[in-house]
Amino acid sequence: MKWYQGNLHCHSTNSDGNASPKEVAAYYQSLGYDFLGISDHNALTQQEEYAVSNDGKLLIIPCSEYTAAHYCHVQGINVSRKIEPEGTAVEEGSKVQRIQDGVDKAIAAGGLAAINHPLWHWTLTEKEMMQINNCHLFELCNAAPDCNSFPISGASFAEQIWDKLLSAGYRYYGLAADDGHYYTPPFSTLQSLGGRGWIMVQAEALTRENIIQSIKNGDFYASTGILLSDYVVNHQRIDIAIKPFAEEKVCFTFIGKEGMVLQENIGQQADYQINGNEGYIRIRLRSTTGTWAWTQPVFIPLPSIAG
Repeated sequence: MKWYQGNLHCHSTNSDGNASPKEVAAYYQSLGYDFLGISDHNALTQQEEYAVSNDGKLLIIPCSEYTAAHYCHVQGINVSRKIEPEGTAVEEGSKVQRIQDGVDKAIAAGGLAAINHPLWHWTLTEKEMMQINNCHLFELCNAAPDCNSFPISGASFAEQIWDKLLSAGYRYYGLAADDGHYYTPPFSTLQSLGGRGWIMVQAEALTRENIIQSIKNGDFYASTGILLSDYVVNHQRIDIAIKPFAEEKVCFTFIGKEGMVLQENIGQQADYQINGNEGYIRIRLRSTTGTWAWTQPVFIPLPSIAG
């Protein structure tokens, strides 16, 4: 199994990005990404528009961002057609109805559904997200500067929502994305710049089928810069270590049910002994470089392994 880096939420001139699909693909290829999904608003950027060389170095995953009123956006991942709101009933409905419509259309198009930037303009609460059916992915971290993804004290607002969902029995996995719109200078810190957030997916091979299955299984972590060199979970313990590049220190925060902090370690590696009553365990990593990462929840007790 290998780790593959990718972004599934960014935009091109097919909606409101400032670069063509070909230029966007070249941008992420230059950053060393393994897979990419351009998710233009209510559109589907076609494979041939990416114009990437057929050398297997950048896997294209077709994506479309369902874009409805009042900031209700849903990501269709690996979809066969564009997903978009249709009819005044949807546009005049509640936020939950709009999001559910987007989720349903993503699934009907053969893809996965993810709730995008739930805290952009403070769009959704955990109670509203609890009303959404058949969705198990959301943007825990949208690195665009106006999406309110980062904490101001302790856990982020998005993490607080996540813990409330997980503690109530809802299985959500948290994505990171850059929501890139700007790829050419002049740049501003107030712009949605490509390369600020991504997911690292553990899969057997760099194919659509393998990447999508791993995302469905929660076999990935979200990051704004931290990379892992080791992450192993068994029935007794969790071991985790970063791949350092600047002699940085990282705070590893192990978090359980109701957002309870189970343990914190500072360094470049950490381990946690599972006691069996945590409900779930997820890890937040904060680096002295100003970057972050989040593992997906490990649900406790772990399934038994047939012998």
